[in-house]
Order: sequence, then structure tokens, then C-alpha cells
Amino acid sequence: MNTTAKWQLILGLAAMAGTAHPAAANPAANHTFTIHVRNYARVDSKTMEQAEKVASRIFQQAGVVSQWADAPVPGQDSGDAPGPLAIGLSDIRVNILPAAMSDKLHLEAGVTGLAPGAGPNRVLAYIFYNRVEEMRRGHLEAFQRNHADFPLPVADLLGTAIAHEVGHILLNLAIHSKTGIMRGNWDLGVLQDSIYGCLYFTKDQEKIMQAEVARRARQQESLSAAATPDEHLTLPLR
Repeated sequence: MNTTAKWQLILGLAAMAGTAHPAAANPAANHTFTIHVRNYARVDSKTMEQAEKVASRIFQQAGVVSQWADAPVPGQDSGDAPGPLAIGLSDIRVNILPAAMSDKLHLEAGVTGLAPGAGPNRVLAYIFYNRVEEMRRGHLEAFQRNHADFPLPVADLLGTAIAHEVGHILLNLAIHSKTGIMRGNWDLGVLQDSIYGCLYFTKDQEKIMQAEVARRARQQESLSAAATPDEHLTLPLR
């Protein structure tokens, strides 16, 4: 298959993937949450924008809507310390970290992110951008050896990694599943599914995620209604 035909195929498959779950095309009003990104790794804006689109598409297929906001980074943005961010349970924090952090933590090979803690009200996830780049380089080598159909853009892999870690939070899931985006071992087959736009949450996970996003929205509305005008629900970014 020539290059033009390959790209026509992938665009066609992506279009089919976008209509694979018609019920998820119109999520309920309370199925919306916000992801606040703090970009310590200084990933360029174009890559971040594309990564957010990829993650948004994955969440859309699960019947929930992700909104995005940039959080200030100490030493990079205005001021040395950004202070607390006025957010609640419908606001998930994702910190994109550089190589120094993954090296310091001595992470196992293949680990691209973490969603630390336990319990149903977690809001924080970490993505190690150098690990995302390493995985992308490995896939590129496989493509050059004709073991993969297409090269995997780093933005697509970053967006998929973000969706995976946020999935741990919204599913209240500490372990990995055997299928779908919550698989723990991202082998060549999983990465190929990502390229074709076919790596999503399972049907059971979609139902859990919709219920969890709705629960967080209700709880946040309740807390906001109970607060006085001078009170704010704040959680410090770490």
C-alpha cells in the first residue's frame, strides 16, 4: 500500500471511530469536567493543543466532556508561586513533568504517568513527558523496521496517556484492565489502536465514568451552594 493510500485509510478509520458510539455524541449536561494542565516539561503549545484534542475525543466517546485550562508554573509564568487554585471535584489537575522527575522516582520501564493516592475524590495526576517521548521513539523504530503501519505523533501518545491517567481517577481504579485504554502494557498493538483512533474505555467503564463525573458535579454544586460569598473551595496545586 502506498503512502497516500495509507493516510486515506487512517483518515477514514478515524472518521468511523468518531461515529462509533452515537449515544456518546450528546453527553448529559452534568457530564462535564475540567482538566487543569501545569506544563512543567515545557511541551510546546501545538503539541499540547493536539494532545488535548486527542484526550477530549477519547472522553467524548465515553459520554463525558473534558474542558481544559492552563495552570501557572512557578518560575515560568508570572510570579514565583502560583498559590492555590479555586477548584473542586469536577476539576482534575494534570502536571506534565520533565525527565528529572521520572529519573528521581526511578520509575519502571514503560511507565508514562501516575495517579497517586486512593479513594473516590482524587484530583491529581502526573505525566512524565520524557517517557512519552521514549515510547514514541520506540514506535518510530518499529515503523522504520516495517513493524508498524504509521508513525505515531507524540501529541497523540501524550493525549492518550493523559486520558489513561485521568481514567484512573474517574474510574477510581488502581489496577489496569485487560482491554481498552486502561491496559497496563502498551505494546505495539495498543499503540497501533491509538493511531487508528480505536483505543477507548470499555462499555462498562463508560457507565462508571459518566456516573462518577455526574457525582462530582453534584457534590461540587452542593458545596458551592453551601458556601458564603466570601468562601471558596480551594485545593493547592502540588
